[in-house]
Amino acid sequence: MGAGYSGLRQVTAVHPSYLKLDRALVSGIDQDGERAALVEALVAYANRVDCLLVAEGVETVAELETLLELGVPLGQGYLFSKPSAPWPQVAGEAVAALSAPNGAGAANGRVAPARSRLRAA
Repeated sequence: MGAGYSGLRQVTAVHPSYLKLDRALVSGIDQDGERAALVEALVAYANRVDCLLVAEGVETVAELETLLELGVPLGQGYLFSKPSAPWPQVAGEAVAALSAPNGAGAANGRVAPARSRLRAA
């Protein structure tokens, strides 16, 4: 019980711009009244303190419909898009070129991307 109170106290102390609803809370929300009640309370809180809610792990149309009915404005998950490839990894020589002052990677004091030196991870 103490850990939950501590977590909620941190949320009120930080004043976040957005809160993410964990996938464990979102998964099956269309069939679970307790989860829906908790999300409904979080929607009311978010609206009152001008904070956006993001539902994480939305996988079914039924979950999406329930979240929309509850007033959750944003969502992400497999229903919207498949996971994408990881970010490319920058090779060591590209990092050196990009960080060298007035070097090959610097242009007018700004770092220019060395796209030809990027490789997939």
